[in-house]
Amino acid sequence: MTMSDEEATRRYVADMKFRALLPGTIEVRKRYLRKISKEIGFAEATEQKIIVWLSRDLSSKTRNMYLSTMASFYRWAARGNEGKPIYLDAEGLPLTPTADIAKPRMHPRHPRPMPIDDIRAALANAAPKLRCWIALGAYEGMRCQEIAFLAVEEINEDTMTLEISHGKGDKQRFVPLHPEVLQALKDLPMPQVGRFWGDETAASVSRRGNRFLHSLGIESTMHQLRHFFGTACYRASGGDIILTQGLLGHSSPSTTAGYAAADVSKSAGVVTSLTI
Repeated sequence: MTMSDEEATRRYVADMKFRALLPGTIEVRKRYLRKISKEIGFAEATEQKIIVWLSRDLSSKTRNMYLSTMASFYRWAARGNEGKPIYLDAEGLPLTPTADIAKPRMHPRHPRPMPIDDIRAALANAAPKLRCWIALGAYEGMRCQEIAFLAVEEINEDTMTLEISHGKGDKQRFVPLHPEVLQALKDLPMPQVGRFWGDETAASVSRRGNRFLHSLGIESTMHQLRHFFGTACYRASGGDIILTQGLLGHSSPSTTAGYAAADVSKSAGVVTSLTI
């Protein structure tokens, strides 16, 4: 009897938790797998079906994320039934429908920093919790996932540093603690131990934060606060991409380039100063 998609998903989620994947990663993969199960079916997936399905109006990034999720799932499924494959292809081998699918080309993205006037308006109108979220995004460059799991133990007032330990790839980084962030956190007030908001997830921080911003007529999203931080640090450091990379917690400066916009007001002077 073929294992149901629901049972396979449950077992795969248990495996991800055992491997200590980040909660945000697990939630995204669960959401993608539910969509794949509903519209294709795990046992019925083929290379051509997947390509056709992903050829609809999706960004290259989203297509790549679906492919990564499926590749990880089918690698697990090759041994997920008590060490035996859950799904077999026509030749009796473990089903690997994404193995030969080339990932779509990723085009360089441009920085999209939230306008500073919008950030000021958001900080001025936000309730204490939301003010913390806005400040953590703008002054510390934190992702929604990192904001959701921030704990009081990661705040060091003596050294005025902030430890960020729930980033992508479970990487840890230290960022200078901005006084405005510390004040916003103290206004909550701060808990004695543990997470600041234990009932929040990356999705809820993003959803509630974006809803608040849009209620003020701000078109930007919570993630664009991180773009603001990257751009502001890049400019304040005199264009130091390596320093900015470290503050954002990126593995590659090419990723950082998608967050740090150059100061276009200087471009005229740069170009007109050229001589031949």
